[in-house]
Amino acid sequence: MGEVCVFCGSASDAPEHVYPRWFLKLWDQAGPFTAKLDGELLRTRSGAPLTSSKTWRVMLPCCKSCNGDLDRFFEKPAKRPLRTLLRDVQPLEDVADVRRAARWLVKTLALAAHPSVNHTAFPSRSAMDGNGSISSWGEYPRIVLDSFKIDEIPPDMSLWAAVTDPSNPGLPDPPFQEVILRRTYRPDGMGGSGRPSTTGFGLPDGRLAWFQLVYHPLHDLSHPFESAGLVTRLWPDPPATFDISNRPVLDHRTRLSDVFVDGLIAHYLDPGERSIGNGPPLFGQI
Repeated sequence: MGEVCVFCGSASDAPEHVYPRWFLKLWDQAGPFTAKLDGELLRTRSGAPLTSSKTWRVMLPCCKSCNGDLDRFFEKPAKRPLRTLLRDVQPLEDVADVRRAARWLVKTLALAAHPSVNHTAFPSRSAMDGNGSISSWGEYPRIVLDSFKIDEIPPDMSLWAAVTDPSNPGLPDPPFQEVILRRTYRPDGMGGSGRPSTTGFGLPDGRLAWFQLVYHPLHDLSHPFESAGLVTRLWPDPPATFDISNRPVLDHRTRLSDVFVDGLIAHYLDPGERSIGNGPPLFGQI
């Protein structure tokens, strides 16, 4: 009661299904489902794993107008390519379809990290963080919401895809150092705090498709798994085709979700300047 749309501030009369019904139906027959918080199964008072016959919903306060915009800009264009990719496990053979799927994934992973999101997997707010959410981005960047509202993807938003198989050993992680996401500041008011989000979806063949989103304002960085061919960049500059059935399979113990960290490092930039590199800024740049 009394919630307002996170996009425009109007009354929230049409909450946004961050994972829409048509998407959740792809897994209708795959239950029962469990939920984890910080890698630990959520349990009932009796100690049994908390389960659901259907996938958990993720809701975000939204008004009817903004909800309709998201549906028109992101949901409808992505339905067919996402079904092809995640239900049929068939290649996307047109860059336009890869782009549609990638845009939806960027939008969805970013909105799922909003502090106002409601995860129906959690029976009480005591199971969540102080904001009533999980895995939320603090100091949520307003440019993300403003961009989605006008059918755009914010600048400095990157998306990668990877595959694991829980039932079989896979390829080991390459040697890597954590990528430190910087907090950038520039006189023109641009910049902000870097934020990561990693989400996996089950495929019909038992493997997991992982998508890793990173918001890195005014910060040029690289993914240490990409040069080894273990992840595929889907945004920006999506590939001409994308075949998820023909991707290298990472070991299920992969540290993929640990690659990007908030280093709490501020980098003050000169006009027109960008921060460059995976580690701390060079001496004298902070």
